[in-house]
Amino acid sequence: MAQYHHLTIYKASYEFLEYFALIFNQYSREYRFTIGERLLNAIIDFIFLIYKANSAKTPIERFKILQTMDEKMQIIEVSLRLSNGVKCLSKEKYINCAMKTAEISKQLGGWIAYTASCVSKFKIKPQKFCENADIEKQKQEKIEAKNYVIEAPKAPSAVLAEQLCLI
Repeated sequence: MAQYHHLTIYKASYEFLEYFALIFNQYSREYRFTIGERLLNAIIDFIFLIYKANSAKTPIERFKILQTMDEKMQIIEVSLRLSNGVKCLSKEKYINCAMKTAEISKQLGGWIAYTASCVSKFKIKPQKFCENADIEKQKQEKIEAKNYVIEAPKAPSAVLAEQLCLI
């Protein structure tokens, strides 16, 4: 697994953050702490999500984080359009931002597609697997014996079943 700062999506997102931080100071006072601040925070959250997705243990966990990243990118794009609509951004700056977000979205789409193909390799229907997980959970519940409470260790299949049920 590559370190997050070697990922091209991280580099592009960080460059976009630096570019927007310069633009942020040029927002009018009226919109700086509403649209501008939300947009800046969304970009920062997106970068943190890159780290989380890169360090995810399973493809399923990574896929969920990538879906959150996709939603965050849509929020960024809508906020940029709104900023352009209320004349916080010039056409030139809006076009630069739109090109940067398009590049990042393209990379994100490729990462989502790759991760989705990894998840589909399990070839297991989540509902059927969830039923098996419930049976495994019942086996794993606490066992009481003579005032002692012993927890049975979780089977690897139960852990995987729980992860798949969270999709």
